[in-house]
Amino acid sequence: MSSSNREKPDHAASGSPYDPASTSFPAEDRPDRAYSLGAYLRSRAGFLLGMVALMLVVAGIMVVTSSNASSIALVSICEALFACIVLAVGFSRDREFYQQLNLFCDSPDNARYLSSILDKPRTLEGSIAYRALAVQGKAASDELAVRSRDMKDYRNYIELWVHEAKTPIASAQLALSSLHGPGVDEVRGDLDRIESRVEQALYYARSATLSEDFSIEELNLAALSRKACRQKSRTLIGAGVSLDFAIDEALEVFADAKWVDFIIGQVLENSAKYGAKTVRFEGAVKDAGTKDGCIELLISDDGDGIPAADVPRVFDRGFTGSQGRTHHKATGMGLYLAAVACERMGLGLRVSSEEGAGTTIALTFPLDRTRIDLAANLTKP
Repeated sequence: MSSSNREKPDHAASGSPYDPASTSFPAEDRPDRAYSLGAYLRSRAGFLLGMVALMLVVAGIMVVTSSNASSIALVSICEALFACIVLAVGFSRDREFYQQLNLFCDSPDNARYLSSILDKPRTLEGSIAYRALAVQGKAASDELAVRSRDMKDYRNYIELWVHEAKTPIASAQLALSSLHGPGVDEVRGDLDRIESRVEQALYYARSATLSEDFSIEELNLAALSRKACRQKSRTLIGAGVSLDFAIDEALEVFADAKWVDFIIGQVLENSAKYGAKTVRFEGAVKDAGTKDGCIELLISDDGDGIPAADVPRVFDRGFTGSQGRTHHKATGMGLYLAAVACERMGLGLRVSSEEGAGTTIALTFPLDRTRIDLAANLTKP
């Protein structure tokens, strides 16, 4: 049986985010060595060569004027001492500034805060760099504010659209509830799929500002799982899927209820879509008493399974795989959104599957709530 750990979702429309860990620097320009003494002396090579030339010229003049060796040595020592003092003062004067600046090479996402954190340097070149950073930081902050406002406007529009779209869907479902006959069940199924896609659009809009949207609370895992199943009951019944629960009623997890409900719902939809007849829920505590302690929810089905080549990509945005192309109903967004939500909430999500034998989705909840709160804080803009 093969398994896959989800790669970090790419929220950008194109390209991958800059990864300082994977950036290749020349040895002398690596961030951890950019302001070492050796690097500083190399940057002052012109001054050093000039001092050496000056010492040779002065020594030559003193030789021509018949100065004694001790006088020549004394003058040379004084010149060397002067050069060392100049270099030492120059190195120490802005060392802290450049070292702090250097640290930000490892965290470019925080570059816009540089000018507010660093002390203004005293050298001309340092002051110019500081002013450039201040201008760049302000421009980045202004652009971020504009994008944040646009994102909120977009989300508000989508939420309004979704709520308006749900009204006629609910009316149609109510009208169908009193009807019987050929084709009624098929129409109900179509309405359920429309409602599911509308809900998916809502959660996609919310995912961009998810850290502002969710509220972490203590939840009963068994009750949470049953609620998600009830909300997908028509889909499960229509596909002939039976449920089996093996979750300890005492298990409590820290998470956002509506997002976990959405995640489980997406898993159930996939199970029903890809031929499952039984879905089993299992919950267990793992690594209790350690920093990695968690509660793991396993959702297993006996459906078509996932080809081994597709397993590593099931959480990619828009990926449907060979199974999705066969069924012509997949959007590739459900598990992607589930992965995004888990990442933002500090939850774990992985899949294991064998083609023709079923699929298991593992959702892990840290026992230590501080890990979830930390993940929420780190994903805030």
